[in-house]
Amino acid sequence: MPRIKSEKGFTLADQLLQILVLGLTTTLLLVFSAVLADYVKNTESAEHQEFDQFWLEFTHLIHSSSHVSPHFSSCSLNIVQQTTVHRYEKVGTRIRKSKNGAGNEPMLLNVSSCTIKVDENKVVLSVELLSGETFKRETYRDVVF
Repeated sequence: MPRIKSEKGFTLADQLLQILVLGLTTTLLLVFSAVLADYVKNTESAEHQEFDQFWLEFTHLIHSSSHVSPHFSSCSLNIVQQTTVHRYEKVGTRIRKSKNGAGNEPMLLNVSSCTIKVDENKVVLSVELLSGETFKRETYRDVVF
């Protein structure tokens, strides 16, 4: 019986194509993992987002105020807007806001320590949360003479 030669197997072109596909897959996997790691690194914590929300409202009131002055403690501030006095103060583990001495709206929770400094047109706020995360922000208000 004559033998029939079978030419089964991989050619050099087949092997090069497999190496190319494997290289592209590895490259895509590395790029995806780098993008995912960057996304996770830049995703803010819920506490950070809560502080940013607080800071946005706080600075809006300061910029639209006619007068800003510290109150009794190092973490207490009066912001006067026409006939309304907004008071921000740390009580327990939160910073609360009251309007004209009435109502106590919690503005920022889980606060360990807080300092508010007021210069002529600059307000500096330093906050440390119970988690140990710290924030220090400053804003300038327009001074009307």
